Amino acid sequence: MTFTAARVTAAAEGAPRRRFTVAEVEAMVAAGVLDEDERIELIGGSWFRCRPRGAAMKP
Repeated sequence: MTFTAARVTAAAEGAPRRRFTVAEVEAMVAAGVLDEDERIELIGGSWFRCRPRGAAMKP
């Protein structure tokens, strides 16, 4: 994987943040970096962990 400056943003803490594509996330699953059943959402190139199925939302 190659990181390009156009795809790097600054995180709130000032640390560099990189956006990912669906193909890159699929490659991470294929390589074993992520589990196939790991619950994540890819939104605008950022990935977020999802609640486990059946977990209640807190108000």
